[in-house]
Amino acid sequence: MIIYLLKMIACSAAFYALYALLFQKEKMFVFNRIYLIGSLLLSFLIPLITFEVKVPATALYRYNEINWPAAYITREPSLSHYLPYVFYTITAIVSVFLLIRFIKNIVRLKRCMSRYKRVHINDTKISLLDEPIVPHSFLDTIFLNKKEYEQGGIEAEVLAHELAHVRQRHSLDILFIELLQIFCWFNPMLYLYKRSIKVNHELLADAAVIEQFDNVHDYQHILLQRSGVKAAMMMASSFNFLITKKRLIMLQKTFNKKRTTWYALTV
Repeated sequence: MIIYLLKMIACSAAFYALYALLFQKEKMFVFNRIYLIGSLLLSFLIPLITFEVKVPATALYRYNEINWPAAYITREPSLSHYLPYVFYTITAIVSVFLLIRFIKNIVRLKRCMSRYKRVHINDTKISLLDEPIVPHSFLDTIFLNKKEYEQGGIEAEVLAHELAHVRQRHSLDILFIELLQIFCWFNPMLYLYKRSIKVNHELLADAAVIEQFDNVHDYQHILLQRSGVKAAMMMASSFNFLITKKRLIMLQKTFNKKRTTWYALTV
């Protein structure tokens, strides 16, 4: 089992290194989304592949003939014998704690969906909360501050950004990586994957806003205006998640179809 886990971590590290070196700087957000989720799945599947190597019967016979007395030598278990059990116990305890936290976050979000006043935009629900919050979304619901919404303080671009999160089902990706972290929290690559997945979600939503409004300069101004506000809950897609130079640069960058096609073919 431990050998499998080490192989899984190595595979995820190799896939993420490829993403960091080649893909994350390119404006091919849909491809990056597929790559990040797909490579994570492959990192769990590839270590399961085994190859059989046939050993000549004569060599096997000689090995057993030389080493057969060792089977009768009794030894006391060393400390290394108990290490796997210690690892499994610690892993189970931490996983239970993370699972409880995950369930509490889901319950908290569900309460916010049902407790407060709701309006609808097409098939998307909008929960209007009394407390000051950052616009954010989860599954098919957008969470906004009631006073700000009713007074027209929510920019159309901000609402379009959150609608893009809902329509593109970004919450499913976040739930997927959260569940992986519950049971594989010891894999450091998952934390890098999670950050990259969330950043790519923001870039996808930004691209949807620009496609709709076609005004990069005004949208950049809105991003900077809202950059100082505290982010939302961990599993929600927040408008101001990671307002960095990268998001502002990506808004100006052009899509290179030939390069994207070449990258897709090489992978």
